[in-house]
Amino acid sequence: MILCKDSVFHQFKKVDIHQIKELVTEKEFECCSVAGKIGKYSIIVVGLYRTPGATYDQVFLGKLDIALGILCKNYNNVILAGDINIDILKNSRACDMLKNILTQHSFQYLVDFPTRVTLESQSSIDNVFTNINRSQVTVSGVITELSDHDAQLVEVDFKTVKRKQCFTQLKRKFTKQNTILFQKKLEAESWLSLYLAPVDQKYDLFYNIFIYHFNLCFPLVRTRVYRNENDWINNELRKDKEELIHLSQNIRVTKDRATKEILNYKKKLYRTKAQNLKKDFINNKIKNSDNICKSTWKVINNETKPNQELLSKIRLITDGEVTSDPYKVSEIFNNYFIGMVDECVIPNLQKDANPNNLPFVIQNLSDKRFHITPVDEIELDKIISSFKNKYSAGYDEVPMPIIKNIKHLLVKPLAHVINSSFVSGIFPNRLKISKIKTIFKKGNTTDPSNYRPLSILPTFSKIYERVMYIRLVEFLENNNKFDEEQHGFRSGRSVITAGIEFVESTLDAIDRGDHAVGIFMDLSKAFDSVCHSSLIGVLNSLGISGVVLDWFISYLKDRNQYVELSYIDKDNQISFVKSQIKTIKYGVPQGSILGPILFLCYINGLPKSVSNINSRMFLYADDSNLLVSHKSLNEIQNVSNLNLISILNYFSSKNLLLNPDKTNFISFRTRQNRNDVIPSIEVLDTQIKQVDQTKFLGLIVDKNLTWDNHIQHIEKKISSGLFVLYTLSKYCELDTLKMVYYSHIQSHISFGVVLYGATSDKNLQKILILQKKAIRIMLKLHHQESVRHLFSNLGILTIYGLYILETVLVVKKVNDTLPKLGASHNYLTRNRNQLAAPHINLKITSKKPEVAGIKFYNSLPEHILKIDSFLLFKKTVKQYLISKTLYSFDEFFIN
Repeated sequence: MILCKDSVFHQFKKVDIHQIKELVTEKEFECCSVAGKIGKYSIIVVGLYRTPGATYDQVFLGKLDIALGILCKNYNNVILAGDINIDILKNSRACDMLKNILTQHSFQYLVDFPTRVTLESQSSIDNVFTNINRSQVTVSGVITELSDHDAQLVEVDFKTVKRKQCFTQLKRKFTKQNTILFQKKLEAESWLSLYLAPVDQKYDLFYNIFIYHFNLCFPLVRTRVYRNENDWINNELRKDKEELIHLSQNIRVTKDRATKEILNYKKKLYRTKAQNLKKDFINNKIKNSDNICKSTWKVINNETKPNQELLSKIRLITDGEVTSDPYKVSEIFNNYFIGMVDECVIPNLQKDANPNNLPFVIQNLSDKRFHITPVDEIELDKIISSFKNKYSAGYDEVPMPIIKNIKHLLVKPLAHVINSSFVSGIFPNRLKISKIKTIFKKGNTTDPSNYRPLSILPTFSKIYERVMYIRLVEFLENNNKFDEEQHGFRSGRSVITAGIEFVESTLDAIDRGDHAVGIFMDLSKAFDSVCHSSLIGVLNSLGISGVVLDWFISYLKDRNQYVELSYIDKDNQISFVKSQIKTIKYGVPQGSILGPILFLCYINGLPKSVSNINSRMFLYADDSNLLVSHKSLNEIQNVSNLNLISILNYFSSKNLLLNPDKTNFISFRTRQNRNDVIPSIEVLDTQIKQVDQTKFLGLIVDKNLTWDNHIQHIEKKISSGLFVLYTLSKYCELDTLKMVYYSHIQSHISFGVVLYGATSDKNLQKILILQKKAIRIMLKLHHQESVRHLFSNLGILTIYGLYILETVLVVKKVNDTLPKLGASHNYLTRNRNQLAAPHINLKITSKKPEVAGIKFYNSLPEHILKIDSFLLFKKTVKQYLISKTLYSFDEFFIN
């Protein structure tokens, strides 16, 4: 029954949609629908039923997927309700598939509570799905006793839709005219006083001259800000609309039919022009974006959630009281961020840890000393050009694009002040102020610990740091100062290289017949807990001394931060409040360029705390993982516990806190091995939890290395990407949709494929099916139309092609170190130049990227194998695989 406030709604009538009617099969997929209007809003309500006896979930879900696509094309507001016999409360493959399909079409399920309750069980097999904004829909269970299923009451409130509002905000307008004026002002500046100033005053003088002209040319102006403003509407379109309104008003007076026909004709032209303008605007916005993901979600949210709040006040609880006062909230945040190490980390550290008593701490000074070379104008020009065009700015409000526009006027004085800073060992105080924005993570919105601080540094600070970063990294890498186990923030290394080493070491251990246990450690607030005096000592031991060390001391000392919040006041003005500026006691600057590399220096020597030959660490910045292998379970248990004690002492000596509640371990084994190894591993008198799967460097790794759980994770990501593609396919041309595909779908498939690509063919087919669906959406094809030939036309690799490419590249990098088949004999055999695959005992070991890669590498055409250049080899192999459009690995070897 459909009701509207006071009465039954008679405007709803049964509708038959031919394409959906073709999907109906008794007991398998039954549905009927009614459509009508509530006020000015059209809505369709579809009833669904699937009998409990239906065994094939995929058939029903496949038809549901098609039906949702058809409904979305014809109706903006859709509600589906009924008994589908898939329990949303039960963790099952069918439930995961249902959720992914809903995500692809921007639908959500509303019933997350039991709808059928018995003495023995409860389930939720009745549900309601909708694409209407969740804030406008409520659902509740109704006990009727007419059936053993409860009824569901769905209420839709279209009155909550708010009209577009206008706000005002003080903003700087970085127009082309203002930028030209700024350029002329700086052209007239001689900077003579800067060159003659004392060293410790140079940056202040530079900044004062620069900011004087900046404020003069880019003054703060009160500007109107519209909620969800249609930026694509230009003045010409507005004039056309005014002309249509004027014609319509005349017709009402004159009743002239000829004029009416002219009006109808101009309406068509207007609609066509408006559609083209919108399409061009969205296409250009995405194509010219530095962050395609961010831009596409902005477009989509504007289209699908036009009534979301622009800004809302944050409410926090302090001393048992709730406050939403922006000034108080900013102070609460800043106090929490400043004091969280003293309150949450320091009290929980090991009290008896002394770095001087730990044999693995580097104590001797390096024989290699770090000397800074000055930066010249050419290098500085390249450094400034390398930054992205982001208009986010620190406390000085100077965005990077403005500096890039006038860099030719700044490189000489800026190079002078940077070199003066290096020579004097003084980092300017003005550049040590961070603006903090808060980002909600998850959980209770009134708890400040559920917010992440986003630090925004002054733009000139980034330039200073990049100059130093280039020199520091070159010194550390050339002199092998980093731990070999460290993969974080290093050229040629990544989370994937760390993952490859971990997985291959694990598989080697299993192949030897050893037990293999991976311990995945979690550090609390690691980057924020760095002790400055300890860091300076480490830098000194690495070969940084004298005035250069003074520069780093100055860089870390007396750093300050404040929290900035924005809100809408009672006068509809977007206002900003700032907390008091406070000094930071610990940590490397978040959001900085030097911060990550300084942290790597800080934890240098960590792998040396693991001395046993059966143990090895794998690091990515603060992400610390330990692999212990041995034939004896008791030995694994003893070695693991001893290693953890040593690692814990190291962390405590560094002011770093290991979180035992979030630390866990996996006992890896083959599927055939039914012996469930459960060693007792402890840290801080707390037994570490054994898990079957865990998040590891962005991948979900499981005890049998099947990658099943990671495939499910990727499916969810791709489903979200398919929704993005489907939404934008109405407005974007093919080239833009390909960019969206690579950003929202291919990026998730490519990440870690060199590892998870060794999963079962059944799992790979799931990804391939979603890839096919993406191509059909981009090209607006029927859901059953073949797309095999279109992969190569679009230049897109299938999941099989991606895995082959990545494993082959792993082999190419180490090709010169691998033995060849002909190395063991002198016969002129046909395959003597092929790479020899390593001997393996178990089938699971064939999942190693190197083992799989050698097999694929040897099957490449001879002309490709002769290519020496790595980049050319990669490009050629990719084009070769694209041309093949592989739907299986067998097709690669057959070809």
